Parts: sequence; structure tokens; C-alpha cells
Amino acid sequence: MKRFLIAVVAVGAYLANTSAQSVTSTQDDKVIERFDANNQVALQALLRFGFENRIPMGIVLNDRSLCETTIDFKSKNTRLRATLAALISKVPNYNWTIENGTVVLRPTAVMQDDLTLLDMMIPRFAAPAGPLKEQRLYLWMDVRAILRPDEGTILNSLSSEADIKYPPLRLTNMTVEQILNTLVSRPPYGAWILHPIANDLRQAVADSEYVTFLPYGEGPSKMEAVSCSSAVIKEDQ
Repeated sequence: MKRFLIAVVAVGAYLANTSAQSVTSTQDDKVIERFDANNQVALQALLRFGFENRIPMGIVLNDRSLCETTIDFKSKNTRLRATLAALISKVPNYNWTIENGTVVLRPTAVMQDDLTLLDMMIPRFAAPAGPLKEQRLYLWMDVRAILRPDEGTILNSLSSEADIKYPPLRLTNMTVEQILNTLVSRPPYGAWILHPIANDLRQAVADSEYVTFLPYGEGPSKMEAVSCSSAVIKEDQ
């Protein structure tokens, strides 16, 4: 394992001027050959749906519906939108949209702190090439700089030579949600989960665990480890 430890003031100018790769609109017309869920917790079923079909996903998890609802579902040779509509209809109090190729699931009533965070505008976002779990730390750094401007930031993560490396990324004038969607919409795709914020957004961003990333290229084990009892998994830091 190698240790990724950087005291950050700003991202260096060495980053390539790379445009975000996003899933094309043809994803909307994708045919889902088959998907079955047999009495499976909704959160796990939805994450498995994204993983098996390589569909980027974002989930706002501030409602217990995804953790307290189990799903029985079968589909065969249906379009993505029709499959999603039927699948999400089994989860009370949740809506879905497709945002530039990323399926985003959010409660009908989203908490104000979640909206504030997701709608937060980041003037300039940049991350060097590396694993997704490292690139997401640069977004955390930007959010902290806005909400906790009096504090410095140290990025600390463990990575392995086996980790899938994503290309460098540079974005301008995008919201946190748009950046999250862009991060997971690059092959081999992935999912992000925004965990419940306990009425104190500034405190919630004290560390980076308010958002979990699940890269599909790392296999299903992390998705299976998402715990509805805590609504969080511990990522390697």
C-alpha cells in the first residue's frame, strides 16, 4: 500500500485541462436485459441494479425508506426509464431523475442542509489522476474551504497499485451534485451516497465521510457492505 498525504492550499497548475467524460443521452434508451430482486432491502437492490448494468447512480440517503423497504421485482428486456419507474415505485417517498446520464435518487422531502450542500457552487474543481476515493477528497477540500474557511485541510488516503486510476479532472462553475455525478459517470462508473446530515452542515463536513463513493470497477463487495443500520460504510482512508 502507498500512503497519499498532501497538505493542500491549492491544486497545482500541473493538472491537465481535461473535460469531464459523461454518459451520453443514449443511456436513457438502454435496454435492461434482466433484473430480479427477491425480498432485498431497497438500498442494496438499487446499488446492485446500478452495478450490474453499469449505470452511474447518486443516492441522497436522508430518509429511512430505502433501508426499511424490501423489494420483490422482476423485469426483462425493458428500457432503463421504464425499469427505473417500476423499481422506484416500490419505494415510498422517493423520486428519481437522470442527470446527464447519472440516475439520482432523492427523498420527496429533501432536508435543507442536503439541498444547501448539493446546490453549493464550486467555482473551480480540479483533481489529479488517481483512484476515485482520492479524487473525491479534492471535492471535500473545496466544500471545507467554503464552510470552514478558517481551517486548513490535509488529504490523507491509502491507495493500492491495484486501484483503478481515473484521469485528471478540471471543472468550472459546477454544483457539488454536478461534480459528484461527473466523478461517477466515467468508466467503469460508480455510485455516490450522501449520508444523513445531523442538522449541522458545517460540522458534517469536518471529515470526508458524509459522502461514500462505490466504484463499480472494484466489484460488488463494498456495495454489499453498505449498512442500513448506520447508513455508512468505512472507506479506506
